[in-house]
Order: sequence, then C-alpha cells, then structure tokens
Amino acid sequence: MPSRVTEPLGTRDAAAPASEAHGAEVRGADAHGALNVTWSDRFVSALHAAGVREAVVCSGSRSAPLAIAFGRSPIETRVSLDERAAGFFALGLAKAARRPVALVCTSGSAAANFFPAVVEASSARVPLIVATADRPPELRDTGAPQTIDQIKLFGGLVRWFVEVGVPEDARAMLDYVSSLGTRAVAEAWHAPAGPVHLNFAFREPLLPSPEALPPAPAPAPETHVAPEPLRAPERAIERLAKMVRSLRRGLIVCGPDEGAADLSHRVARLAEVTGYPVLADPASPVRYGHAAPSPVLGAYDAFLRSPTFADRFGPEIVIQLGAALTSKA
Repeated sequence: MPSRVTEPLGTRDAAAPASEAHGAEVRGADAHGALNVTWSDRFVSALHAAGVREAVVCSGSRSAPLAIAFGRSPIETRVSLDERAAGFFALGLAKAARRPVALVCTSGSAAANFFPAVVEASSARVPLIVATADRPPELRDTGAPQTIDQIKLFGGLVRWFVEVGVPEDARAMLDYVSSLGTRAVAEAWHAPAGPVHLNFAFREPLLPSPEALPPAPAPAPETHVAPEPLRAPERAIERLAKMVRSLRRGLIVCGPDEGAADLSHRVARLAEVTGYPVLADPASPVRYGHAAPSPVLGAYDAFLRSPTFADRFGPEIVIQLGAALTSKA
C-alpha cells in the first residue's frame, strides 16, 4: 500500500516564474499560483471566444484557478454545492441554449458524480464541456487524499478527452491551452454533439496572494466553431420525394432531439403536404406549440399497442427525425 504524501515545498520554488502581474515579476510560491490562474484564464477566454456563454462551477479547492477564471470572465457562471445536481443543471442549460455549457469540479470523487449527466449528454447529443481539476502526476498513485484515476474517467461516453497537464510558463504552452478551449467547443458542438472531458493538473499553491493575482485578460477575438446546418444531398431528397408521392400510408416520427429552431413549423408543413400523421416524442419540440387542428398525435402509445390497429394501419413508409421514440409501443 503506498504511503500518503503531500506536495513537497521544494517543487513550489523550482518551477519557472509566472508572467508578470501588476507590472512586477512574481517570484517563489506566488509564481505557481499566478501561473495556475493565467493558464485557466487563457482556457476560459478561448471558451468564450468560441461560443460558450454559461458555466456551472462546483465548490472545491483544487479547481480554484478555474473557478477564479470563470468568475471574472464574461461567461455567466453559477455555483453549485452538489456535483450530481450541477451536472444535470448544466445539461438543461445546454439543451435550452442549444450551445455548449462548461461544467467544473475539483479532484477525486467529485468528478465521478458527473457521470449520470455525462451519460445523458452522450445519449441525447447535448454539448457539455467537463473540466475536472486533478493532482499533479507526482501525487497520483501515492495515497494522496482526494485523488482517483481521472484519466479517461468517462470512457467512450465523451466525444474527446485530453489530459491537459501541469501549467507551464511558456508562450507556446499558453497558446496550447488556449487551443484546447477552442477545440473543446468544436468537439462538443459538432455532430454528433456530446460531452468532452479535459483534466487539469494543478500544483500547490493553487492561487497566489491577492496582490500577486494576475489581471483578468482582455476578451479574445471571436472564433467560428459553431456547426453549420447539415443538408441532405439533392439526389437523396428527390428520391425520397418520389417515394413519398407513390405511397399513400406514411408516418412521420419525431424523436427526442432539439433540432432546428423552426423544426415544428417544418414538420407541420411536411405533414400537410404528404398527408402523413406525426408521432412526436414528449421530449421533442415538435410535440408542442401547434394550433388546432394539429397533425401531431401525442397519445400514440394507446393505439399502437393494439395489434388490430397496427395490422390495419401499418405504414408503407416511415420518415424519422431525431433519435428513436422513448415509448416501447
């Protein structure tokens, strides 16, 4: 059994000096804390430039540099005391905003409490950017407190994982952590959307003294990573239109997918042109907002479970939009 260790004081003075703060060079222990904050600032600034507008930060000490960075950024940041609740709250924010939301926690089992929300985000194709703080490499597998193996913690559920590494005070490395912020947004947002995981290792002291805190960075130039709408090839559309015109009994199925903002209107128009009824999942936006009479059938479970009805009115063609229906009918 490995003995429990704490971070050696010697490592605090051995690291490269952090960038200058308030016009004076930061030295010694403050250099580590200042570098942690600068590193986090660069990452968060890149997230905002790429389109992130909201974040949920959980309480904890190891993630303090990230919390400081989010707290003084233009990103609207909410604080949660419970990681499991924070995960689902961030999931809801991302669904409502139709854009990635950042989710931050400290090291250890805190990150494991994000697992249910990550599972849901992966299945529902919701973009989440999970940033977990971690002990530095020399404190892993040594019995250090609040330390678990966080490398690829969420396995194949995330669209992308990166072990960010310990902050380094070099221009190339600061550019590197900025690039990770941009890529995180792109990987989470592009189809199929879903969660991404970045694991940040921070050495103590986590923060500098208040007078050595580096100034907040200026806003970074906007980067364009939002996904472009996908459009089916013209030949495929023509082939489907020809098939629809030749089949009288059809069905339009709308699963639990956010889709485009005007999806409900487009589906209603498609139903009007084809004469096909629409089965809309309760989690689909197509289910709501239609004026009567509506082609959308909500309580379809009741009649689909009838063998007589299914045999008599079985469709010749099914047009599915989004994921499969939640109902087993």
